[in-house]
Amino acid sequence: MALNTLIGPHANIGGNYTTLTMHALLGCTENEIKRLVVLVVGHVWETPPCSFQQTWSLIGQSSNFWAEAFAGRLRGPRLPDDFHSRVEEVQRHLYDEAVAKKAAWQSASTGDVVAEQVQAKRRQIEDRDRDDDEPELVKRVKVEEDEPYLISSQTVETPTENPAATHMSRTWDDDNVECDGGPVPAPHLPPTETPASLTGTIGNQTKHTIMQAMEIFLESELKARVEEARTQSRHETELELQDKAKILAERELKLRSQEEQLSGLKDTLALQEKALAAQEKKLAAQAKNQASQEKCLAGEVSIQETAKLALEAQEVEADNEREKQQMADRMAKMQRDSDQVKEKAQWESEMTERIRQELTEGMKRALARF
Repeated sequence: MALNTLIGPHANIGGNYTTLTMHALLGCTENEIKRLVVLVVGHVWETPPCSFQQTWSLIGQSSNFWAEAFAGRLRGPRLPDDFHSRVEEVQRHLYDEAVAKKAAWQSASTGDVVAEQVQAKRRQIEDRDRDDDEPELVKRVKVEEDEPYLISSQTVETPTENPAATHMSRTWDDDNVECDGGPVPAPHLPPTETPASLTGTIGNQTKHTIMQAMEIFLESELKARVEEARTQSRHETELELQDKAKILAERELKLRSQEEQLSGLKDTLALQEKALAAQEKKLAAQAKNQASQEKCLAGEVSIQETAKLALEAQEVEADNEREKQQMADRMAKMQRDSDQVKEKAQWESEMTERIRQELTEGMKRALARF
């Protein structure tokens, strides 16, 4: 199993996990998952290799993006109950897979094979650049894919440089990198994704094997993207040719129709000019009539305004009279209420006095009997 099986669009990542399910689990894009795989490979290829805890600790410390992704902040406030356990399973599988691949890649030839691949790739790029028959879209994709390949391959001859860091930085941090979903921004990655201890500590053989792993990845990605670009270019070219043929046929029919109509238009042009002159005279007469109508309307508007003002004055006067009448009614009601209160008080006073007198007389009669 090659490296591209780990980072393809449907790569098997631990049990039922693929890059698509990783996208749903962590809330990140497929291209960012590919970056994560490259980061894990870089830490595993360090000398001495990082442990499981060290690898994921360094990744979280060097990139706030992955720290937030593993914490579930990219998914929102609500997380599934098994979110953290699933993330740990995926991390474990990525780490174990990178360790297994390291052992397999170390057995491959390193020196002459890599040099031959680089030279073959350079010759392929030069031949392709001289080929003017390929569509521009295919050339652009090839150039974008081969530039980081050549830059990363040149670092093999410099022992003091870090091939993995140079390759990953050039490949993934380039703002012009494109994937299936379009341009891929790279603000989430730190300036250097591999640990600083990787530089200067890897031997020449290890550097060559890292380059070979990167070459395998680039080769698969290059083939997939070039084939996709070719297919898309062919499809777009066919559609464009069909559209152009349809447009050309429509233009021919339209041109014939226009030529037929042109002769008729020339004949009717003189008649239209005469009709236009008559229409202008008619419009002049209508303009005069309209001016007189506007004057009449202005007089009517003035009369209506005067009547409106008079009506408003009458309404104001009626409102004033109504308010006066309402005030008088309220005053009369208040007076009646006051009179009723006085009469009630007087009646109560008289009744009280009468009852007192009756009680007094009754008591006197009772005393007289005794």
